Amino acid sequence: MWPILAFLGLAITDAMNPFTVAAMAVLLALDRPVARGAIFASVTFIFYLGFAIALAEGLTAVMARWLPLLPAWMPGLLLAILALLSIGFAAYFWLERSAADASVRLAKEMSLPGTAVFAAFSTISDAPTALPLFAAVAQLPLLTEARIGQYLWLTLYSAIYVAPLLLLLALRIMLASHMEGALNSVLAAVNWSFRHLLPPTLAIAGAAAGWFAAQSLRTLY
Repeated sequence: MWPILAFLGLAITDAMNPFTVAAMAVLLALDRPVARGAIFASVTFIFYLGFAIALAEGLTAVMARWLPLLPAWMPGLLLAILALLSIGFAAYFWLERSAADASVRLAKEMSLPGTAVFAAFSTISDAPTALPLFAAVAQLPLLTEARIGQYLWLTLYSAIYVAPLLLLLALRIMLASHMEGALNSVLAAVNWSFRHLLPPTLAIAGAAAGWFAAQSLRTLY
């Protein structure tokens, strides 16, 4: 019983991902909200389940085997590139205040296929940081030794992960225009975040990546 409760608790914790929920809220504030919401939730479920299955099949073991074969300077180089990109985008969003408005306009102009691509990209980029998912995969042998059974548990986990998205979509369908004010407030909050929170966050991340890059490359010489 305890492994099941732990597994479900991890899934519920993972489902409280503020970035995924905020992205869904933004999409539901645009035109064709039901289609956008359904596409976003479906693609998120498919890609998150795929990543979970890849973990169960030994993705981390494969990475642990191949990463040591990379050149010693590769981590430092990647960190340096990350630092430059982060600081560059921080400067862009700080100096070009219209970039925040452009980000919202870009979301509004995104086609339905573009929504699917956005969902896939956001899920793939976010999945490696999903610590509850890694812990849940480690729990699978305690739940069942059968591979099909483990896949079913991961399917349940992924369904719980997208449950808040489906809840938002259901509320949008049932309440319709009554939710427009709240969703427009979400758009305004996202716009404000791009203006005031994103530049310093990127700058701090870039500075940290640059420091780690310097430390990594200095040890080679």
